[in-house]
Amino acid sequence: MYLFDEQPIVANKTLARELGLNEALVLQQINYWIEINKKSGKNYHDGKYWTYNSIRACIP
Repeated sequence: MYLFDEQPIVANKTLARELGLNEALVLQQINYWIEINKKSGKNYHDGKYWTYNSIRACIP
């Protein structure tokens, strides 16, 4: 038995304090996907890694 049935949402406290909780969570999700793309070598254009997802894909 687990304490939680779902994965917890983790927010960087400093980022949330500076930007607001929702904004920090969105920025963290974008950063997460950019890092995944870097590791897999995907979505590299004009010298930068990019991500593009629908809202549903980013925040289930």
